[in-house]
Amino acid sequence: MNDPNRRTAMTASGDYATPAVPGSTPNGGSRPTGAALPRRLSIKFGLAAAAGLLVVIGLVVHQGLLQVGETLGRAGWGLGLVCLLHLPPLVCSSLAWRVLLSRHWPKATWLFIGTRWIREAVNTLLPVAQIGGEVAGARVLTFYGASPALGGASVVVDLTLEVLTQFVFTLLGLAFLVGSGRYDGTVQALAIGLVTVVPMLLGFVLAQRWGLFGLLERLLRRIADKRPGLGFAGLTGLHDAIQELYGHFRSVVSSGSLHLLSWLLTSAEVWLALLLMGHPVSFQQALVLLSLGHAIRSAAFLIPSGLGAQEAGFMVLGAMYGLPPGVGLAVSLAIRLREVVLGVPALVVWPFLEGRQVLANR
Repeated sequence: MNDPNRRTAMTASGDYATPAVPGSTPNGGSRPTGAALPRRLSIKFGLAAAAGLLVVIGLVVHQGLLQVGETLGRAGWGLGLVCLLHLPPLVCSSLAWRVLLSRHWPKATWLFIGTRWIREAVNTLLPVAQIGGEVAGARVLTFYGASPALGGASVVVDLTLEVLTQFVFTLLGLAFLVGSGRYDGTVQALAIGLVTVVPMLLGFVLAQRWGLFGLLERLLRRIADKRPGLGFAGLTGLHDAIQELYGHFRSVVSSGSLHLLSWLLTSAEVWLALLLMGHPVSFQQALVLLSLGHAIRSAAFLIPSGLGAQEAGFMVLGAMYGLPPGVGLAVSLAIRLREVVLGVPALVVWPFLEGRQVLANR
């Protein structure tokens, strides 16, 4: 049962604060606009994306453009089915996000599906680190009435649960791989990598509980003073909102379960792609390829969309099941194709929403 006082506190914690005049200090002096740092970051991520794209092109050329194209062509229009198979995981991830907010901000499921769609498109198709979509998603929620603090808190908790369940998903894939009797240097490297990730995950979760985002609030307030158009001025109360969301244990467990289901369902894309390409594998083997392939992609988080890392990962992992390197590369490219087909329309819708909000604020 919802606590009206608690919901009021959440809403009050996210009310907009009056932003300072950009380019000025409280005592009337001038200060830098802060535009140089985002511009430098954009250039660096753009260069990283270009380097990753060159790696992908190099791998395709090395494996043979005609051979890789023939493998993809064998799947033909069936690749459209691979794209459609991403819809159930997309819905599950959207519901996981909605569950977190259902007590404080109950909104229609379609809103979370659409916003999740935009989140994924930004993360996979734009030259940003793989959290740019979360910023875009939080902003879209504010267009529909969520306070900035609540929208920001929801993506922080949702992303945390998604990462934690990906870790479980990766462990499951590694267990299946070891159980199949394949013990080589790749398995050992993956196992060591997972062990090193554990303290990082625990540290991130504990930092959220111990005030990391209280520090972030102060940083965002300074950014809001310089660039009020970004909408960060209302993020006062972000830390309290995060603690509030974590305080509902049942919602957190339900959200995490839906995220894990989403990861499991995504394995069907790899299974179907390989079936259409004439290299059928079991669903368990497809799960191993996807879980460990995505782990490698996530490890390369500074490269937008893990360009190059995912392709190399699928080639190495596929070889463990007797797949030619070109086939592993083709599967990775099929996933990229799905990201483009589903993501480009989202990138058309997102600026429209941003523009509509600008007009509404005039």
